[in-house]
Amino acid sequence: MLVLILIFIIAALSFFLYAHIWSAREGRKAHLVHAAAVSAHASNAPVEVPQGTTAAASSFFQLYGTTPKKYESITSPVTYAGYVNLDHEEVITIVFRHRSGLTVTTHTLSCQFGNDLVSLIQKAQYLKHILKMYLENYKEDVGNAQISFNDSKAQKIMRLRNWLENETVWEEKNKSDEDLVIINKLVLGSATQMGHPKVKRIPAEIFAMENLEDLHLQYNDLESLPSTVCNIATLKKLRLGGNSLESLPASIKNLKRLELLTLWSNNLKSLPEEIGELVNLKALNISDNADLNHLPDSIIRLTNLEEFEWYGSGEHKLTVQQIGWLKSLRVKGCRIDLNDDGALDA
Repeated sequence: MLVLILIFIIAALSFFLYAHIWSAREGRKAHLVHAAAVSAHASNAPVEVPQGTTAAASSFFQLYGTTPKKYESITSPVTYAGYVNLDHEEVITIVFRHRSGLTVTTHTLSCQFGNDLVSLIQKAQYLKHILKMYLENYKEDVGNAQISFNDSKAQKIMRLRNWLENETVWEEKNKSDEDLVIINKLVLGSATQMGHPKVKRIPAEIFAMENLEDLHLQYNDLESLPSTVCNIATLKKLRLGGNSLESLPASIKNLKRLELLTLWSNNLKSLPEEIGELVNLKALNISDNADLNHLPDSIIRLTNLEEFEWYGSGEHKLTVQQIGWLKSLRVKGCRIDLNDDGALDA
């Protein structure tokens, strides 16, 4: 009998020792989950952790969690979600467990929570709301056991709001989602806002603004204009003065309704030939681009201009056809402001 008891004790100790070693080994994989979370946060897309385990997921939240209750979890599908610290920023990380490992995604906070009891309760409720949203918007590919997320309109609007509230000087935070998508004019830069955080990127989610006609991005730090903006079919006014643009994409031609385009005080060296397709353009300002000294041949197709401004440093070279085009515009009443208007009087 004593022998059986000893065997049982040894077996139990061996089991617990093995479980402890396995848990510690899997827990060390938490750094893989962390690396995936950092990558997901940077790319705004889910990242896979092949052969990742639930132990690695829970250890990740234990190590990087920023709240007393480290994470929420459910069993169908196996999912963990919690607030974590990624590169000195608190974000929500969601980890899904499936047959081939883990899928990690992150969600940027749309507001900052305080430390009082009410705020902490709101923070917990917000986490549950986000977790529910992600659970409702994913599907599992059984063949590959990979999780892919349905990019719902609600998610696009949420990412749009996150960008507006956290990376811009947008002052209409009280707008509902319904009002946000039907805004006609979006102002994210002006002389009165100098010194405030400047816009450095324009996310694809801006395309969710279905009725946008006037996009005001002056006095920011934009180095390029994404093609997403050039696909906003409703856009009539695009204000880009006071940035650091070196070129415009060929897709600028897609803005068929554009009537106003301001590009003063950038770093433009040339304009694309496609700008000649903006036949509804009424006002064009390309002043104070030091290295912009010539115009594309297609510019003469802009016959509806009522204002054209191209002054500033540097020598401006006009072809015979372009001089004829400007003379024709002036006859029709177009206000033209050049470094030297003498060429038009010859």
